[in-house]
Amino acid sequence: MGERIYIIDAARIPACKSSGDKIPPEEGGDGKKKYPGKYASISSIELLVTIFKGLLERNPVGKNDLADIITGCALQDSDQGINVCRIAALTAKIPIQIPAATINRLCGSSLTAVMKAAEFIIAGQNFKDEIPSLVMVGGVEHMGNHDMIEAFLPTKYFYDNFAKDNIDALSMGLTAERLAEQYDISRKDQERFAYYSHLKAINAQKEGKFKDEIIPITLPGGEVLSEDIGPRFYSSEEEAFKLFSKIRPAFKNGGTVTAATSAPYTDGASGALVASETYVKEKGLKPLAQIISWASIGVDPNIMGIGPVGATKKALNRAGLDFSNIGLIELNEAFCAQSLAVIKQMSRDFNVNEEELKKIINVNGGATALGHPLGATGAKLLSTLIFEMRKRPNIEYGLVTMCIGMGQGDAMIVKKI
Repeated sequence: MGERIYIIDAARIPACKSSGDKIPPEEGGDGKKKYPGKYASISSIELLVTIFKGLLERNPVGKNDLADIITGCALQDSDQGINVCRIAALTAKIPIQIPAATINRLCGSSLTAVMKAAEFIIAGQNFKDEIPSLVMVGGVEHMGNHDMIEAFLPTKYFYDNFAKDNIDALSMGLTAERLAEQYDISRKDQERFAYYSHLKAINAQKEGKFKDEIIPITLPGGEVLSEDIGPRFYSSEEEAFKLFSKIRPAFKNGGTVTAATSAPYTDGASGALVASETYVKEKGLKPLAQIISWASIGVDPNIMGIGPVGATKKALNRAGLDFSNIGLIELNEAFCAQSLAVIKQMSRDFNVNEEELKKIINVNGGATALGHPLGATGAKLLSTLIFEMRKRPNIEYGLVTMCIGMGQGDAMIVKKI
């Protein structure tokens, strides 16, 4: 790159499960109905506005310096439709001349938005005037306010020309079941992975690990939320396994993937400020990280969860780096089976011990505990990675990578400043 591309800041609001625990009979429940999630009465626009305002308030950049705003969102209907990025930008009182766009690569949407921001800045260096130097990125998903089943129903054309011969691809859970079979991953393997995801997340919360990356949000009743709602405390592996054993397979009879080993429906928003080297120097800014490389790939939609492996290889090749250069990884845990398959394949392809690899992946817990708010997850993971890298003096490079519905993978490598 002729111009280095920096991340000035990356942030997210607390990720919250779309629904709470089941309402007991003594409180009017029927054993099935659940308490509403914390964001149940808040629109996606408000979640995204909190990110936009927060990023601009905590950084010495001018609103008029923004060349564009790009937001990732997977379910683009209702309050997430009609270009939610533009609506949120106007609501946040960002000058009307600043353009805004909403893009969709399903689970990878906001990480892809970061990629597009970097590409715009790089390409814009050839412009004769109004050279882009600062782009704000967003990501949003309010899964509690949208019908996930309805969203993934295929149209007749899509079914006739693709889905009827690739029926597993329509259920992300079935793609995880396929990987569990291919990589000989047992239900117990998945449950152990889930337990440690929750344990790491609980410990990270206790240690205040997420404090710098989270922008607090005020709820309608006045409560200020500054911590993720999702991680569960288990007194021991044995207690967790006992509880997990009562849960039925979620996607097929005799399967191994359950609700306990899948990322829960989650609401959230995230974002970042991406800038050119010239802008950073002119404004005297202190960026958090440099974007080194990125990659997106396509894979068989029936095993979409393996996408991070190929995307990581491509990003490493583009950066001229070896896997051993990567000191920390944020791997989206869409499903525990999918994550374990990725770890197994990375272990083989990069000649690294599985257990050693697990030590640098999702050190503060993953989506199994912290949630996966689809379009917001990419930038969310990027913020978690960057702030954790800054706490570890011996780490230079970090990787964010994620699988994507319908068979894709995204990866981005960043360097700590």
